[in-house]
Amino acid sequence: MPLAATPPSVIVVIDPGDDVIHTHTALAAHHPPSGRVTLYPGPGTTSETGLAYDLLAALGKPPLLPGRFPGGRQPAWEAATAWITALPVTRLTVLRAHRLTARRTMRLLQLQARTGLHLTLVCHRPHLPAALLTLRAAGSLAGAVLGGAWTDRLGARRATLLWLGAGAVATMALLAVRGPIAGAAVLVVYGVVAAALMAALGALIGVVTPAEQRAGAYSAQNVLANAGSAGGALAAALALQAWPSAGYTALYSVDAASFLVCAVVIWRWVKTAAIGESQATGGADAVSCGGYRVVAGDRAMRWLWLIAALVVAAGYCQLQVGIPGLASEAGLPATGLGWIFAANMITVIALQPLAQHFFRRFRRSTGVLAGVLAVAIAWGLLQTVPHTNIAVLTAAGCALAASEVLLSPIALSLVNDLAPATLRGRYNGAYVLAWTGGWLAGTLITGAVLGARQPQLLLPIWMALLAIAAAAGLRLRHHLPTLLDQPPPRHHPAPSVPATP
Repeated sequence: MPLAATPPSVIVVIDPGDDVIHTHTALAAHHPPSGRVTLYPGPGTTSETGLAYDLLAALGKPPLLPGRFPGGRQPAWEAATAWITALPVTRLTVLRAHRLTARRTMRLLQLQARTGLHLTLVCHRPHLPAALLTLRAAGSLAGAVLGGAWTDRLGARRATLLWLGAGAVATMALLAVRGPIAGAAVLVVYGVVAAALMAALGALIGVVTPAEQRAGAYSAQNVLANAGSAGGALAAALALQAWPSAGYTALYSVDAASFLVCAVVIWRWVKTAAIGESQATGGADAVSCGGYRVVAGDRAMRWLWLIAALVVAAGYCQLQVGIPGLASEAGLPATGLGWIFAANMITVIALQPLAQHFFRRFRRSTGVLAGVLAVAIAWGLLQTVPHTNIAVLTAAGCALAASEVLLSPIALSLVNDLAPATLRGRYNGAYVLAWTGGWLAGTLITGAVLGARQPQLLLPIWMALLAIAAAAGLRLRHHLPTLLDQPPPRHHPAPSVPATP
């Protein structure tokens, strides 16, 4: 059969969140009489012939062909090619394409070249998004260091405004991407900007908030971030369902506008004169005060950095990486992941009153250890229950939320209490570096273990990392200045304590 003169381009759709809407849309579009076929490869098979049988079944044709065929012939693929040409089929959408082997993928590409159909490969948890996310994480590592230094140089308010503007530009640049190299470059830049903004915003909250109220302020930031993520995901799903062609353009435009709105709010209501701290405007003192060497020399900060990196690697990033991977390995439906994420977000919001009560009554090092323990409880549930199911994974997601509610605000308030005024940006940058580094390490470890088909090794690895984090929490209690470890007074500001050498 001659090759088509000008084969249409192959489209790869990236769905890293395994959104059920994408799957339902593709399945609903299946209508062979109209030339549209959606192929859902059967699980547990990797042979090329098995994929041809799946394709024949999707076409509504008998997969088993009678008679004998000469050696070297592949009648199933020949039959599939003939039926696609005869019907004719003009569009073929392949779901779960990230599970295709290289030989199966080549078969589909050969089929597309011979028949001239429009081939769409939908990758739900592919290697490509993992590589792109790794690039963004690498950019975030650089952004954390750069953002901390520039915050000390420019001041927290100016740096926050700068990175918010850069975030709007980087978001709109995603719409202009037309190739993989440009896309990778924009993702790296976006990672730099996002991490730098986190460092600047963390420092700004530390500057404008009294010491005794910082834990509450960072707790509110955490709630708003979770609510914003959930609301954004819901809005994205509704927009893509209502406007499939223009949805992405609208989403990125609104996202860019949100950066600018936040910049206007900070520029209008967070005034430098109201801050009353030298770090609000930066200056020469922020440049000549030792830089990151001072941060690295702070023993309490070193232990806090290690705890954050380990808990993020073994805990928080696994909500996005490990739990979906375990659910996939257990053959659980993708729709159940939505319940896990929803339960996590609801728990974050519901536990806020209890968290505020905890902050007022217990030592802050106790809160750090409780956060580590909550992550250990999450994985202990998975280790003790014989069969992984959505209910157990949901309970683990709630335990992770409890850890986040306790640990994140306490850690950020400690970072800003330990930081001298001229190094507040670098202290926050170092903390963001712990988060981004822990996220990258956790993602790489989980990907390597799942790629090796050894999911049973994940829980022991996570528990070992959490044991190290718990030991680090005890060391933090030893090195943390006593005044900073105590609950903040209810009516009087907490005294300023210099960083420990």
